[in-house]
Amino acid sequence: MDTEIELKLLVAPGSEKILENQFFNQLSGSVAQSEFALSNCYYDTVDAQLRQNDIGLRVRGKNGQFEQTIKTGGNSMGGLHHRAEYNIPLSDSHPDLSLFEPSIWPPGLNVDALQDSIGVLFATNFVRRAYQYTRADDALQVEFAYDQGKVKANNHGVAICELEIELQRGSASELFNLAEQLAEVLPFRLGTLSKAARGYMLVKGTELEVLARPQNVPLNGDEDLEQILQKGLTAALACWQHHEQVFCESGKLLALEGVWFGQKWLRQQLIQINSVLALAEIDALIQQLDQSLRQWTWVAQVLAMGRLRSSRGPFSKKLAQCDALQSYLHGRIHGLLAQYQPLQLINNGTSGLIQLRLLALLYKRPWQHDEKATQPAQVFARQWLQQSWLDVQGVLGEPAVMQADDYIAQEGILQQSVLRSLAIAELFNAEQRGEFRAGWLDVLDGIEELYTLRVLKRELGRAELADADELAQWCAEKTQRVLEIIHLSHHAALNMTPYW
Repeated sequence: MDTEIELKLLVAPGSEKILENQFFNQLSGSVAQSEFALSNCYYDTVDAQLRQNDIGLRVRGKNGQFEQTIKTGGNSMGGLHHRAEYNIPLSDSHPDLSLFEPSIWPPGLNVDALQDSIGVLFATNFVRRAYQYTRADDALQVEFAYDQGKVKANNHGVAICELEIELQRGSASELFNLAEQLAEVLPFRLGTLSKAARGYMLVKGTELEVLARPQNVPLNGDEDLEQILQKGLTAALACWQHHEQVFCESGKLLALEGVWFGQKWLRQQLIQINSVLALAEIDALIQQLDQSLRQWTWVAQVLAMGRLRSSRGPFSKKLAQCDALQSYLHGRIHGLLAQYQPLQLINNGTSGLIQLRLLALLYKRPWQHDEKATQPAQVFARQWLQQSWLDVQGVLGEPAVMQADDYIAQEGILQQSVLRSLAIAELFNAEQRGEFRAGWLDVLDGIEELYTLRVLKRELGRAELADADELAQWCAEKTQRVLEIIHLSHHAALNMTPYW
């Protein structure tokens, strides 16, 4: 058995030139280069027994020689993959499960029956440029594998263009250091989907979808501080990366909300955690996220215009049939996308570097010698929730005196409170938690409507529409009705007993 530790990076075609002409020239040591074609067939049963057991079965062909590989689920976090791998040479391209050690199979799995029922599900064919880097002191050996080709299934295919950096000798910390050096010359995104995962999606005919706004992070209830840190940051990172991939593949506008939300969620958790751990590495990540988030503030306008154009929701009855307004908003959305270039923002290397540094933080665990990291998380969670509650009370006091602009101005404080609670909420009673949060979530939804109406008011002042005056009057009346509803929710929320 081999243990595979690798980073999967999504890169642009032609990246091998940057590797060869720039990156490797900066390193101390030797690089052995080779190039070859790889054909890979992935096997499973019709009812996906292997997939259900977190097992991948592949037969790889290279220069007329064949090898079968079993990969188990292992750990995959944000582009860092750590899993067991079992490789057996074959005389031909047909898998023979009897050659694997019996101990690798899950209990109760009938391997003989499995052998009779497996078949090819999909194939990946690509050209690999492999660069075997050995550092001058011989203590570090890493393979850089640049793959270009396709995943194919059911007469459909998706392109492969990725760089896998696999640790063969040395420490994983040094793998991260090399990847950071690479980021200085080669922009990349961290790849969370394996080639096999993409193949299974093709087989099923599915595609990545925009996810609902994140719910509470699942917990056992007895986590210590480090476990909360690991689970919460991993969930926020997954949200960010998933929606980057969705937007890159489909261009869906709602995916941009997930990209923006994931970064904000990550930032709030880091701030919360560092109020206890006080680590320079976390402070640096917070500052980098601050810089990144400043490049994404325009998304709020795009999302608001999208809500105004939606055929569903609180504005559709009045606005869906206003063709001139709908056409104008369509143009404004595309103008903002052209101005801010979200694909370039995602692929310019900034987000990839921040995500890489977060993975390095989670792997290196600089807090491991701090005794606070092993203390029950609930102790800190109560302090965090109480401080967050005081912050909200400080800006969202008496409902009767608050106007639409007041609520919009304080949305950030209320959203911060919600974001900070997602990783710790399940440490507390679900019923009490739900009752306390319901009113505040209603207030947040109302503020979103107020902001959307403010965007409409502004755009009506810019657009030359025949019915602009009528729409402006409707907008003012709608704003007042929403404000009255928010006041009711706000008043009820202030009178709820905190659940912590």
